[in-house]
Amino acid sequence: MRVPIAFALRTLVGPWIAVPAAVLEVANFFQRGLPWRGEGLWTVDWFAIALFIIGPVCAGAAAVDASRLSRPGNIHLVLATPRPTLPYLRAAAWCAGPVVAVHLLAIVTGMIVGGVRQPSTGWGWLAAAALIQCAAIIWYVALGSAIGRFAPPAVAGIAAAGTGFATIYLLGEGGGHDRFELLALGGATVSRLGYVYNGGYLVAQLGVLVVTAASFLLIPLRHRSGFAVPTAAGSLLTAAALGVIAVAPFLLPASRLEASPAPPLRCSGTSPEVCLYSEHERFATSVNGKIKILVRAAVKGGYPELVPKRVEEISRTYRVTAPETAGIEVADDTYVSGRMSLEEVVTELVRPLHCSELYTGEPPTDAYWEREMSLYATWLRLAGVKLDLNDFPVPVRILTPEQVAEIKSDYARCDLAG
Repeated sequence: MRVPIAFALRTLVGPWIAVPAAVLEVANFFQRGLPWRGEGLWTVDWFAIALFIIGPVCAGAAAVDASRLSRPGNIHLVLATPRPTLPYLRAAAWCAGPVVAVHLLAIVTGMIVGGVRQPSTGWGWLAAAALIQCAAIIWYVALGSAIGRFAPPAVAGIAAAGTGFATIYLLGEGGGHDRFELLALGGATVSRLGYVYNGGYLVAQLGVLVVTAASFLLIPLRHRSGFAVPTAAGSLLTAAALGVIAVAPFLLPASRLEASPAPPLRCSGTSPEVCLYSEHERFATSVNGKIKILVRAAVKGGYPELVPKRVEEISRTYRVTAPETAGIEVADDTYVSGRMSLEEVVTELVRPLHCSELYTGEPPTDAYWEREMSLYATWLRLAGVKLDLNDFPVPVRILTPEQVAEIKSDYARCDLAG
């Protein structure tokens, strides 16, 4: 029998969770100025942030609805059906369905607003990651429904919501474990450029979520004095589901993301040629404009050695390897403003990012910083930016063209301190 929407809204808590879920999705959408725009993987992972609250709340609501069905006065709705689990399934569906729809709408809207066209991780895996987030919502609802069948409404709601929050730290990225995490759904607050999804991880995650959620929802019950209790088979099924969750971290893939150190392919201009990732096309006007200003100032001032032959955007896993190629990384605040300042661009262009010594974890020497910051100050002075050399943390001087050429020659050999 199909439950009318009006009846579900009048008798169940679950359908109403879509309202606060929508509020959370909208708040998450607009926080920090939409920095995820353009990056498909980051967009999907960003919208998982809201699930840290939505998931446990769904568990609590589903528990209350399941508990009400199991109480005297309503238990006949369960006993009168040939399949006693069916009313619980309907109640769970009315909780999960609207929330899943709201969440998917948020992700699709993010893709459209961000102008995602050619995601490096592939549309198929992006869809799979979004599907897993929806499966996680259903998993929370199933968990709450299972708890709610055996406790009074108030106790069930609190216990299920509390259990939901606990699972985030036990089974999610909050646990900080270097192993498979069932509820690792993303929650990314920084760029994911340079990474792709591990397909094996996603497939395993989806499988465990579906199997265990189904186990929670289909627990065989019997009724004693008007209350639901698990049958022996139900207890065994619950134990099996918990066992799968417990052993999964030790048997399944440990890394949700894999490094994909691919170079940028969206290139324009000459002397230097500037290459950015297609995901960051919205930054091209700002970056190219600043580089043109700097190149013009360097050539006009007689400092052609400052200008690299090529500029490539770097990612979290890709870095330049040739001394004649400068690397440029999009600054954090640029994801919000859409613009890079002249100072930020110069900082990237003068740094010898091809040198492995900069990636050892050991801080460079003061001699290196004196040279790099002198290059920085010299180039900005040529571009007409007024600087107080006394504001720098190390001694800085305006270099001659010959001194610039000497430093750049040392940098080509990765002799950073000279």
